Amino acid sequence: MIHKILVIGVHSFHTKDKRSGIQHIARGLARSGYEVDYLPVPSSPFDLFGSERCKRLKRHLGGVSTGYMSFPVPEIREWGCLSPFPIHSLFVRFKWQIDLIRRTMPMPLSTAQYDLCLHDVGPTMVYIPSVKARYMILRFNDALDGFKEMPRFLTEELKERMSENQYDMVWSVSPTLGKEAQRLVPPEKIHCIPNGLDSNQFESKQHPVRPIRKRCCYLGGNQPWVDVELICATAKILVDWEFHLVGDGFHQHGLPDNIHCLPSVPHENAGNILREYTVGLLPYKNILGRMKAVYRPLKFYEYFAAGLGIASVDVGNLKVGMGTKAEYGNSPKAYAAAIERSVGVAQNITVEERQAFILRNSWDNRITEMMELLNGLCR
Repeated sequence: MIHKILVIGVHSFHTKDKRSGIQHIARGLARSGYEVDYLPVPSSPFDLFGSERCKRLKRHLGGVSTGYMSFPVPEIREWGCLSPFPIHSLFVRFKWQIDLIRRTMPMPLSTAQYDLCLHDVGPTMVYIPSVKARYMILRFNDALDGFKEMPRFLTEELKERMSENQYDMVWSVSPTLGKEAQRLVPPEKIHCIPNGLDSNQFESKQHPVRPIRKRCCYLGGNQPWVDVELICATAKILVDWEFHLVGDGFHQHGLPDNIHCLPSVPHENAGNILREYTVGLLPYKNILGRMKAVYRPLKFYEYFAAGLGIASVDVGNLKVGMGTKAEYGNSPKAYAAAIERSVGVAQNITVEERQAFILRNSWDNRITEMMELLNGLCR
């Protein structure tokens, strides 16, 4: 039987506007009766820069030796720690630095015996060698070469663990990543479990058709792979549309007048916010081929469930994953046309179709699938 689980992710539950797939999984497992500890990326002295990073540093200053425990959500114990360096390739150039960071893992976690450790591809993989667990599962959410900012030592260690059969299962978030995992892991250990949807936020019985507002949004913070230049160029074409960038890191200065930068919103308010828009934007750049691992972004599920049209670029595997539920364009002119076409696409989807999609792709449904796999692991 599996009872005690350690989930290792990136984002903290204290950061209210960010919820990654691994966080949804951690909370879903906890609500299903498992005892869950959660470990996000550590703080470091360099967190003096940035408001959220400063908050993280303050939380962790008291737990340098034993780790800091908190309950940002009722069902989960979240642990934090203070690393001497950010786990980033710019700061971590030597193996001894990895060894030093590894020692900062909270003592209650490094000494505990877990039934299961579940982690995804990210900087907190630094702590995996310190984990004691009967079963190990990798959530394969990004390509092995997808994190150029991650120290190469961690990617090399991950490849070794995969090739040495150290994982009892690999849960890939897309068929593309599943095929990549097969280069190192036996196919029978690989299961494709895509991202999901927090269905509680969306009233699926409510008809999504609303008065057409020429207003679209990108919901999420500014990242290197968000093509702000494409948004700006498109806004200059669709001058009668409003473009809202809802999240941290966007700056109003120098943007066209019909683009508005708005603050981030708590994740639990996303459904209500999205109902104020007609089209959701997925304007991604394929930096270093990163989009080859992206099949259906979390935002896709939220936009669709809220009744929005979806305008995306056609890079990587986005079109393979989203299919006819989105419209596509890579140039400003083509992207502007995709925005306008997506309105009609959204209107043609019935309430029943949308409700079935929400139920089929809910995180509750994904967790049920995961629990069945875990039960099979114990037989």
